Order: sequence, then structure tokens, then C-alpha cells
Amino acid sequence: MSSRSDVLCDAGPLITLGKLKRLEVLAELYGEVRIPSPVYDEVVTSGLAKGASDAMTVRLFIQRQNWPVVNVPQADLASYTPSVILDAGERAVLALAQTMRYPLVLKSMKLPAAKPGD
Repeated sequence: MSSRSDVLCDAGPLITLGKLKRLEVLAELYGEVRIPSPVYDEVVTSGLAKGASDAMTVRLFIQRQNWPVVNVPQADLASYTPSVILDAGERAVLALAQTMRYPLVLKSMKLPAAKPGD
């Protein structure tokens, strides 16, 4: 088996880079990136339904790169029990990562709001 990492992406990086029109950074850095289907649904399907301009950008980019949108087996989701509350996309990414030998997960982190006066 190769020591190359399997790269999985959560919604945050796709949305942010889609808004910035810089999705090519992911392709340049990682080559192929796997998108779990709940992440695709969150970014593209729900995004298009809400009129988010970046949703079409992300959809076309994923198609152009021929990146796989992967289903996460129900058994993998059932066996993953996080200690924090996650949305469907986050849970799918992390459940799938646990089944891989060398996963690399791309995720954005929400920073706490600054206190007034800081």
C-alpha cells in the first residue's frame, strides 16, 4: 500500500475557496481530493437551493477535476461515535478518515468571537 495520504475535504474549505475563486489551490496542493456525499450535498445541493453563488463554482470545479464524491458506508457512520456534536458532513469526513491508513482531512475551524475591546 502507498504511503500517500487520502485527502478528504469538509465543507468549509470548499465554500471559502469557492467564494474566493481559488479552488485550484486544492488541486495544486493535493491532486485528488475526495468529497463525502454529505459534504457535497451541504455545499452544492443545498447551496444551489439557497442561491449561493459559490455552489455552482464548487460543483463545476469538482466535475472538471473529476474528484470522487464518495458515499460513506452506514456501518462506518454507525461505528464512529464522536464526543462532540458534528453536522452530517463533518461526521462523514471523520468517519471515513478512520477507515483510511493515511488520511488527511481538510477542515476549517471556527474561531471564537473576540471580546469587545480586545
